[in-house]
Amino acid sequence: MKHIAYSFLLIFVLSCGSSSHLHGNHVRILFRDSMYKEFQLLAVRDSSLIVQSYAENNTPELIKFSRIDRVYHDANGKFYGGIYGSAAGVVALGVAGAFTFTGAYGGIGVAAAIALGGILGMPIGCAAAKEDSGYDPNDKSDVLSIKAFALYQYGEPPELQKIK
Repeated sequence: MKHIAYSFLLIFVLSCGSSSHLHGNHVRILFRDSMYKEFQLLAVRDSSLIVQSYAENNTPELIKFSRIDRVYHDANGKFYGGIYGSAAGVVALGVAGAFTFTGAYGGIGVAAAIALGGILGMPIGCAAAKEDSGYDPNDKSDVLSIKAFALYQYGEPPELQKIK
């Protein structure tokens, strides 16, 4: 019985989303033609990004902001929402169970309340978590945010300056 409960808990954790590999200077770009592509962000210019593709020839390329709809950097919102929701459910129902269940079966009741809190809290946390809305390269404040996770934030090396 305990294994079944753990299996359901694992299923809920995995269903909330996967851990993102978009960290550091890795980005996913949504182009205006609704195509997504992942890159390593090297530098940000006034009207373009300099990126390096993983799948193709691995040479840096320039992408104008006019071709980009959104830039995504992190997609862990749903995953962490599930974790936080589960933790809140465990604490809330654990405390409630400690005050409710007494006597010979008190320990079993508290354990059941804790398990139920974790199981119920996780999908609620996933549903309440904010989805990553990405950054708009045409918004100056978003461009500063994008620049913050570029590999070269404070100037480009000579080989990147040649890219036009």
